[in-house]
Amino acid sequence: MIMNWRKATYSLSNGNCVEVGAEPALVAIRDSTDPDGPVINVSPGEWTAFTDYVKHVTSRRRGRDVSAPSLCVAVTGGAG
Repeated sequence: MIMNWRKATYSLSNGNCVEVGAEPALVAIRDSTDPDGPVINVSPGEWTAFTDYVKHVTSRRRGRDVSAPSLCVAVTGGAG
């Protein structure tokens, strides 16, 4: 069980964000507005690949902007 969840420093003040908890062999992701809801579990390698990809895509699209709206564009393909 993940004990220390954290939110991105870029998270919105309304609380709509994801939280990440990590252990040596697991990274867990959950909706910050539903802490008792479903959790997505990935390996640390998968998490690193995902975050590297998001940083790469957002830096190309937004001139190195890695703010929450630009991350939404990269992850969902929608307008941020």
